[in-house]
Amino acid sequence: MIECTEATVNAVATGENDLFDITIDQVDNYILPSAYEEGVPAPTRFRIIDDDVADWAVQKIAEKKAEYERLKELGEREIARINERVEQAKRRYEADSMFLTGCLADYFQTVPHRKTKTTEKYQLLHGSLTMKIGGVDFKRDDAKLTSWLKANGRADLVRVKEEPAWGDLKKQIEAVGGAVVMKDTGEILEGIEATQAPDTFKVDV
Repeated sequence: MIECTEATVNAVATGENDLFDITIDQVDNYILPSAYEEGVPAPTRFRIIDDDVADWAVQKIAEKKAEYERLKELGEREIARINERVEQAKRRYEADSMFLTGCLADYFQTVPHRKTKTTEKYQLLHGSLTMKIGGVDFKRDDAKLTSWLKANGRADLVRVKEEPAWGDLKKQIEAVGGAVVMKDTGEILEGIEATQAPDTFKVDV
């Protein structure tokens, strides 16, 4: 399926007087834009004036789509093969590094190393061995924790997030010109703008 925005459709319509009528006998001699090198001006558009040419154009789109899909599938299979090789290398790396890291961890316990409050470190020529001292990690259930704080008189530790009730607000506003206003009062809202989505034209093949 090919879609064009309203702007694209309008752009195609611009300069309509420069278009030329084409017959079904002439279309096979017409060179489509993809045959031109990048940067070379696109060919002059033609005007479709009957169903024969219109159906030829739809067939061309279907052919180009089929070619794209074929090459896409071919590329995806090649990508899958490359990804599998990468995954194999990853598995080799993980298995060997896990084994050697375990051996180095044992060795680390046998040598003197520099200590700080959060780490212990031993320097080697091609790298370093570091033990990070574990701290306390909190796993929160915010809903339960919020309920407990409220129930135990610690609402001061509950943060309240204010935001527009968009589902309700959307039903009560409308776009007028470049502004967004309340339907019932005509008041102009601040902090919101409306953008008109373009119409689209599509060809299904």
